[in-house]
Amino acid sequence: MDLKYNSMQLKIDDKINFEYVDRFELGAIILQCKNLLVHKPNYRIQFVRRKANDVTRFLARVATSHTRLKFFQHIPSCIFSLIMNEIP
Repeated sequence: MDLKYNSMQLKIDDKINFEYVDRFELGAIILQCKNLLVHKPNYRIQFVRRKANDVTRFLARVATSHTRLKFFQHIPSCIFSLIMNEIP
């Protein structure tokens, strides 16, 4: 599968890893990711602590409420304060 991206970051948290995915299935997914990453040096998988990632969690909830693809031209006002709180 080639999505024609030059680079990509995938950020995950441990709750998804262990609560929602069967461990045997997870092992197969990890193996496939490792095989793909060998050929994609600009791709990165990164662990992010759930409690430190409020913006992403909120956007994930909002995204599931839309039935179609939606592009935002500006930062939605509902998450602006969350973004400002995460900036060091």
